[in-house]
Amino acid sequence: MKVARVVTASEAVEFHLRNTLDQFQGEYELDVIGDEVSIYKERWPHVNFIDLKIPRKIRLWEDLKALIGLTRIFNRKKYDIVHSIMPKAGLTCSLAGFISGRPIRIHTFTGQVWKNDEGFKRLFFKTLDRWIVALCTKAYTDSPSQSEFLFQEGISDHGKPLPYLGNGSLSGVNPHRFDPARLASERARLREEIGADENCKVYMFLGRKCKDKGTIDLLKAFDEAFGEDLKNLLVLVGPEDDQEFKDLFYSKFHQRKNIFNYPATSTPEIFLAAGDVFCLPSHREGFGSVVIEAAALGLPTIGSKISGLQDAIVDGETGSFVAPGDIEGLSKGLRQASEHSEAFKKMGEKARERAHSQFAMSRLFELLHKEYLDLMGRHP
Repeated sequence: MKVARVVTASEAVEFHLRNTLDQFQGEYELDVIGDEVSIYKERWPHVNFIDLKIPRKIRLWEDLKALIGLTRIFNRKKYDIVHSIMPKAGLTCSLAGFISGRPIRIHTFTGQVWKNDEGFKRLFFKTLDRWIVALCTKAYTDSPSQSEFLFQEGISDHGKPLPYLGNGSLSGVNPHRFDPARLASERARLREEIGADENCKVYMFLGRKCKDKGTIDLLKAFDEAFGEDLKNLLVLVGPEDDQEFKDLFYSKFHQRKNIFNYPATSTPEIFLAAGDVFCLPSHREGFGSVVIEAAALGLPTIGSKISGLQDAIVDGETGSFVAPGDIEGLSKGLRQASEHSEAFKKMGEKARERAHSQFAMSRLFELLHKEYLDLMGRHP
């Protein structure tokens, strides 16, 4: 079975396809296509990586070159299945797949860039998502609530919500990689590095540091809840993705002794293992895979009540919700986690059980494999 997975940028391989690539073996002949993806060729020697620049933003001339380049690759390689994630990769892949006559064209939505937009911008990008669905033979989402959101917005699978795998998630979580027992020494090392003793509460954020991900809200809420209290620590991990975050952080919080700022990492498990509570007050999100990774390590999550996260968090059982953009509510949630440690510890235990039972990567790959076989008419 010849399969092409198409992404926009190389980091998507690490963050979104890692668990899937680890399990692609046997009957699969797999290519991964995207910008600078060949950096991973030694890591996954059983996968063929093909570099093709697909710009994230609209660049008409570069977009045309990407479409022509991908169409040529599809014509030459004659894949049975082409499967994309990320918006620009989805549009380019679905068009190239349609032009080249690839029999099975799949896209998985992992969130909508237009969700919080208004007017023409919202209509334009929403229309592009409609085109992706129309050009694909099958479109999926990575969560039930995202499927319902798109359905309410008029994007459907012949009048029904778009399907998703299992209970949601793109590729699940690796229970061995996110194993608290295996990472106990790393937890101790990082907590010592930031000065967190056994009486400290460590709040973790991992992702792009930008307004959309709620990091600005988180900084303000943490400041409101704890000020400079050294018994409550905030750790931010990820790329600094917009100027607004940089302006706020470096003008007000850079010198704080209870706030720590780390760059992007390829080993999120080490940072998450050091935490007590995960925080994701995002304004828009797909499934929220990082929530499940934190859950596998026994961390409950304080997150926004938005589509995607509503599938990753069970309110009152594996974490708690706050309204997106509600800084006062988020501050209250942080204080509750500090004041009710045992209750949140039990939530973390339930979160770990749920991550293992519903979102193990082996289960998600088994479901993906079955979908591929069904679409090819080869029932397992």
